[in-house]
Parts: sequence; structure tokens; C-alpha cells
Amino acid sequence: MDEPRVFIIHAGEDKDSIAFPIYNALRQQGLANNDIFLDDVSIHPGEVIRHKIISTLSSERLELVVIIVTQWLLNKHYWPKLEYETCLNKKAIFPIWVDDNGDNFNSFSVSVGNYSPTLKQLRARCVQRRYVYYELPYIAAEIVQQLSAAASPLETELDKSLDCSPYISHGDIAGFLRDYDHLMSGFRRNLLQHTMDLVTDEWRYVMKHAEITVHGPLMEVVFFSGDRTNKFVVHLNGENRTVHKVSERGVIMTVRDGTRWAWDRACEGVRAITGPVWSFVSKFLPIDW
Repeated sequence: MDEPRVFIIHAGEDKDSIAFPIYNALRQQGLANNDIFLDDVSIHPGEVIRHKIISTLSSERLELVVIIVTQWLLNKHYWPKLEYETCLNKKAIFPIWVDDNGDNFNSFSVSVGNYSPTLKQLRARCVQRRYVYYELPYIAAEIVQQLSAAASPLETELDKSLDCSPYISHGDIAGFLRDYDHLMSGFRRNLLQHTMDLVTDEWRYVMKHAEITVHGPLMEVVFFSGDRTNKFVVHLNGENRTVHKVSERGVIMTVRDGTRWAWDRACEGVRAITGPVWSFVSKFLPIDW
């Protein structure tokens, strides 16, 4: 099983209200279950808790430690403190300060300094407790972005090409996912899954000499089709969402897309005139792009 890339330190009292929601938000960002260490999910029956925690925090694959700093955590002097001190000066730390206050976290900052002067010096993501739910998607995106900026050594070696002649199939990509799964985080897998969907849409234009090339830590996927006359680039945007663009178009694709555009504009014009009648009639037209 792959070792985690993110470790979430939290007080037990914050588990349901903050820790689990952050875990779920990271999953929605594309991280896999085994990319994230959260005690209730990652420690299984029969495992020694202390050994599991220390070994995970010592793992070379662990890239980032997220510490949820609340009054509950500041009053804990065993597990959260042990976890924090174990990773201190060894791992990148992403502090999240959560409190209800009206002084811009000034009093809370004093409490953090009393707990750990080093932790106080780290730039933190400060969130009022009542706004945690609304901030979760943004916090998760920031965490994933920091992971992307610090790709693991294994992932930097990932630069592979798939010779898919005479055509690209689901099996080609599925095989790649299987063979190189241990080198990829969840959101990088999503790139290949997005490519798989794209291949399905473009199957009738995929001819000989088709090829998929996957590049390095940013996992840009270059997908050729139509005897290499069509070039697709699948990548992550600034919000770590999977998107694609067609950087080169062959004649067939250019004609197809131009015809599709003209047809869509014509349909919009007819729909504006005829209303519900067109919606009914269009169901029976033999047009399938």
C-alpha cells in the first residue's frame, strides 16, 4: 500500500467538525484515500498506534503535515504534541488556525506562541470557526497546490510514452494507470482518466501512429490522434482541475468542428423561433457528433 503524502494533526474534539471535512475536501480535490493520513481512517485494527504514527511521519514519501491549531489542540500534551514535535524541522508544515475571536487572532497568537514559538513563526491559514465549512474548498486547494509544487522524487521520473498503434484504447490507459499507479497521486491519476474519456469521444478520429505521452511531475498528457494530425494536451489548471485543449487540428477535425459550430448556431436560431416543437423534433434527428 502507498504511504501517505499528507498527515493531518488534530485534537480529537476537532475530528468531526474540522479534520474529517478537510479530509473529504482533499479527496474531492483528487487525492486518494492512501494519500492522506487521518488516524480514524489510516490506522487499522491490530496496528500499534504509536508505531503507525511515527513511521508515517518518518516516511520519505510524506510531503506535508497539516496541523489544525485550535484551543482544543493547544490544551493537548500527548498525541498532537508528539506528532508535531516528530515532524518539526523534518517536514513541511501547513498550519491552520481556527478560533472564534474578534481581535484578528492576536490573543490566539499568544496562545500559539506559548505552545510552540516555532509554530507561531510559521505563516498560518487563519479561519474563524464559524466559517470553516465555507473555507474548506479553498484550504484543500491550497494544500494540493503546495503538494504539486513539491512533487516527490518518484514522480519527477515519470516521463513515459504509450505506443498505441494502430489505435488508442481504454486498455492502453488502464494499463498505464495500473503499471505506474505507485508513482502518481490522486489528482494526477485524474489526468489519465480525463484522457480516457477524451479517447472515448474521439475514437472515430484515432488512426495509426496514435500516441500518448505523460510528462514529469506536472503530469501533462499529450494525446495524438488522426495519424498525428490532432494533438490534445491534458493538464491541470491553476485550481488543480483537469482540463484539455486541442493545440493542433487536422483537416478532418477542423471540418467536423466547423460543421458542429454551424449546426449548433442553426439549432439555436430554430429553437428560438419554434420553442418546444424543436426540442421534440430534434430527438429524432440522426445527428451524433
